[in-house]
Amino acid sequence: PEQVGRLDPERAIARNVTGSATLWCGIRANGTMTDCQVVDESPAGWRFGDAALAMAQYFRISPKTVDGKPVEGSRVRIPVVFSLAE
Repeated sequence: PEQVGRLDPERAIARNVTGSATLWCGIRANGTMTDCQVVDESPAGWRFGDAALAMAQYFRISPKTVDGKPVEGSRVRIPVVFSLAE
């Protein structure tokens, strides 16, 4: 959480702007993300997509398995919501 929290868009935080982004990522056999792309960002212009892309390096997911072995090639849509601490 600390690593990811440091990647929130600073300008948005300073102006109390919340937002979201959706990524479309490939999944490696080890569960890490690859080839992520921003497919949605709201509100536009606040760099929520860039922040979500930077966070993707910390995401892990159970990959698809074939005959009990993890395989690459699956893709996943990842919604990321940026909210302000209360």
